Amino acid sequence: EVASRKCVSCPASGYAGGGQALCQVCPGGSFAQEVGMSECRTCFAGFRRANEDTNFSFAGAVRCDRCPLGTFMPDEGSEAPCARCPDPRQSTPFQSATKEGDCECQEGTYLRFADGDGGGGGACVDCLEGMLCPQGNAAPTQRAGYWAGVVDAGRRIYSVVSCRNRLECPAGPPATCAPGRKDVGCGNCQDGHYRGEDGRCDVCAEQDAWP
Repeated sequence: EVASRKCVSCPASGYAGGGQALCQVCPGGSFAQEVGMSECRTCFAGFRRANEDTNFSFAGAVRCDRCPLGTFMPDEGSEAPCARCPDPRQSTPFQSATKEGDCECQEGTYLRFADGDGGGGGACVDCLEGMLCPQGNAAPTQRAGYWAGVVDAGRRIYSVVSCRNRLECPAGPPATCAPGRKDVGCGNCQDGHYRGEDGRCDVCAEQDAWP
């Protein structure tokens, strides 16, 4: 304070370096959480400056907050708000994400690729009835009692039918059948097998005949 010739500590959210007569407000992308700081600290990647009233960067911040789920911040000291995942059905598995690659499909959706090699991008689509789609970018799995035929493995396109018996169509990767079973809905025994118990088909003995 020049008039009284007394030194006054800068409040939190401001700073005064050596030789500065007046307190300065921390610029965007930085913060000062304590009284009397001589410099502002830079927000790390994955964090944004904010308070309880706003989700956006502002001058005079006293802390940096983690980017919330579904957003990310790749740069340190950025004045921009955390960027949202490009697909509205995407989220992130943790706060403070630092890159778009951290975004993944939300529970109840799965990543379907635009082309067969999985390298042409894709989008999150609704989980099909009879399939299980936890959060992530992995392929969905089939629920017990359903059979998910693979139409296009590269693009992750499936055709799901309801099975006559949950034991014949157990949960697992698409097109999973009980041991010894095959075909749509796991409705037939494999060659050289006969209908056994618990939904499976057992191997015929050498002396057995099979149609």
